Amino acid sequence: MKKCQLCGKEFPFIVVIDGKPRNLKGRKYCLECSPFGKHNTKVINREYKCRVCGDTNLEHFPKGRYGECKKCRNRYNKRFDKKNKFQAVLYLGGKCSCCGYDKYLCALDIHHIDPGIKDEKFRSHLCWSWDRLKKELEKCILLCSNCHRAFHAGFITEEQFIFNNAKEKIQQFRNNFKEAD
Repeated sequence: MKKCQLCGKEFPFIVVIDGKPRNLKGRKYCLECSPFGKHNTKVINREYKCRVCGDTNLEHFPKGRYGECKKCRNRYNKRFDKKNKFQAVLYLGGKCSCCGYDKYLCALDIHHIDPGIKDEKFRSHLCWSWDRLKKELEKCILLCSNCHRAFHAGFITEEQFIFNNAKEKIQQFRNNFKEAD
């Protein structure tokens, strides 16, 4: 016998409904609380409580999530994104490949050597696993935001990339790309 999570009554694993035996092993609620065949898949009277701050206000929870309030989830995502960005910057040499700028992490951009083979979901790269991100970073160099914009505007060329062995990385990338064809 199973116990209903809503009313606490016990109910059997197998019940005959409309002349057919029905397996109720996967159910959380008895047939009185959640009638058979009504597709009641949503959680009934779920108590919302943030495991981080203890908030219980239903309006502070995203739809379908009841473990963390929006505020705590956003705080966690920001920390995770900063950690991934920091790892990516260190992996790419820690400074701009053109001018050597390394003062603020937020002012450093990841530039794809060949935008044609860039992963189309790269915009959300900060929430990727480190292994997936590392694979994508093999196709990139690090530029500060000023040099990145100047490069795309045509004021800076690849010959001016003197830091982090950027010239060698670009040449190696292009050689590997030609060999793959």
